[in-house]
Amino acid sequence: MGMSYIQIMAMKKKKVLWESLEPMVWYNAIYKNPTVWLKEIFLAEIEITKKLLSSGEKSSLIDVGCGTAELLAYCYPHCKYAIGFDINKKFLDKARELHPEFLRKNAFLVHGNALHLQKVLLKNMPQDFWKTERVVVLVMNTLGIIPETLRKGILKEMINLIGNDGILMLGCWNKNYFELGIEWYKRHPEICGELEAEDYDVENGTVKIHESGYESQWWSEETLKNLLEEYRGKYELLFIDKGVGIFAFLLPPNKRFNYENL
Repeated sequence: MGMSYIQIMAMKKKKVLWESLEPMVWYNAIYKNPTVWLKEIFLAEIEITKKLLSSGEKSSLIDVGCGTAELLAYCYPHCKYAIGFDINKKFLDKARELHPEFLRKNAFLVHGNALHLQKVLLKNMPQDFWKTERVVVLVMNTLGIIPETLRKGILKEMINLIGNDGILMLGCWNKNYFELGIEWYKRHPEICGELEAEDYDVENGTVKIHESGYESQWWSEETLKNLLEEYRGKYELLFIDKGVGIFAFLLPPNKRFNYENL
């Protein structure tokens, strides 16, 4: 089934916003000069992802919305294939510049629309990639800036990609700490536009900046459960709170994994 008109318009709007953003503007705010809480989230993402790749050469890591591939740069030695996937080609070009060592291994930076994730990877990945245990991640609250009308379609693509023995991880920003986000948005108009009082909703953890069209959602376990409700029973769902970071995991029913170390 094709996308609806509303989905197409949402994707076009978000694509314009994301593709107009210069990679180093994002990189500097998120990774080079992070707040304490952003640094803590990133370190948690690295630690958890490495544990998810416990199968080593039997596993592959796919980072959807990888940006400048910072997570992959830390985790690529722990898997057979490391794939960064992003709709913004400028970010992928900057990732190649920032992390040339990453590309010396079985690593791929793939340009494409996540609504067609599997189709694009079928064209770009070697055959034995499909025999690995695929760990698919969407981190640094990328889920929150995906238009609501597109989230379920992208989730479906990622869930289909994990197959019968992979894992999906969603790394989000915790709604309980939303006031930290308000201060961060105010300090970074170069990323999201000028934030006014009417642009955010503390109770729901949402931002919609009228000046720029930038939108974001912060998450709770409840809102993540609602998003993944249709997969309950078919997959095992796990939620872990790491302070400002909140993580959701989805595993096939026969997948064996030790959660205690996460």
